[in-house]
Amino acid sequence: MRNSYQKRIINLSRLALVLLALVCSLLAAPVLAEDPPVEEGGAGEGVAGVAAPKSDAEKAALLFSDPDDAFEYVRQGRQDPFMPMEQIVQKQGVEDEEVLTGMRRFEPGQLTLVGIVLRQNNTYMAMVQDSTSKGYAITTGTRIGRTGIVEEITSNRVLIRESSFSMAGDERYTYVDMVLKTKGGEE
Repeated sequence: MRNSYQKRIINLSRLALVLLALVCSLLAAPVLAEDPPVEEGGAGEGVAGVAAPKSDAEKAALLFSDPDDAFEYVRQGRQDPFMPMEQIVQKQGVEDEEVLTGMRRFEPGQLTLVGIVLRQNNTYMAMVQDSTSKGYAITTGTRIGRTGIVEEITSNRVLIRESSFSMAGDERYTYVDMVLKTKGGEE
């Protein structure tokens, strides 16, 4: 525990530091307020004959005049931060009122590929069934689900492309591959 004499010395040294800082700031204030000395170039000219800026706006313009320091916002791949979320959803093409009919009622995962037929014009037609064993015929270009479309049908598989949108508004594709199973359960 410190005695009262040590406490007085500590308090006096703190007071001395505060007074020293106050005196230094008072002495430095008039020096900082003065304009810098004018060199040989003449009145109002700074280094290398360039006029010294007088206002804060001119000083800021000099500070940020370097084109390498300029910031440029790149919009590509980013969503507009000021657009309400309802407008973003509508922009992406999701429509709540749309009534799906035919094959658009089923998502690709709800269908089972049961057969593929080669038609007379050397194109394939696939036969799929839903969970109630009701059958449907699909060809290339048939729309399935909200965003799916049959892209390719080969002798043993059907390739469906589904589109979606990222938060930035970019369209992305995922592919669903339905493979025809043989009688033994093999693909």
